[in-house]
Amino acid sequence: MEISFVIGFLFLWICLLIARSISNKEIRVLDDEMKAKLIDLATERRSMQIAIMVAGIGTFYVISLLIDSHREIWFGLYALFIVGWIVYRLVVAIKKYRELGFSETFVQSQLKAGIIRVIGIAVFFAVFGLNFLLNQQKY
Repeated sequence: MEISFVIGFLFLWICLLIARSISNKEIRVLDDEMKAKLIDLATERRSMQIAIMVAGIGTFYVISLLIDSHREIWFGLYALFIVGWIVYRLVVAIKKYRELGFSETFVQSQLKAGIIRVIGIAVFFAVFGLNFLLNQQKY
């Protein structure tokens, strides 16, 4: 396993832990009604979100097996898709939190946690992509 992959993965993992800590801190202070709204919101479209992510990952895997030329372009498109999807979901979630009447403190903490997650994922893809481009390995 390449050291750059390990570094990128560790950075991603640390960002996810920090984001989770920020998110959980604000969730703990919600009253029961708001916690119920949060649970309803989280389960609302879970299946569709998972299906889209699996389709995106599956597409990249199939492309990486079938196409030998321009893999760096396909990797870049894949990374943009994943990061773009996560940013889109963050924007939708923040908008929904505000519509449902969550406090601005809660909304801001979720936004901060989301941005930290996006940064972690983007750095992971950048490090992984740089290794991919330099070594032109099939992943």
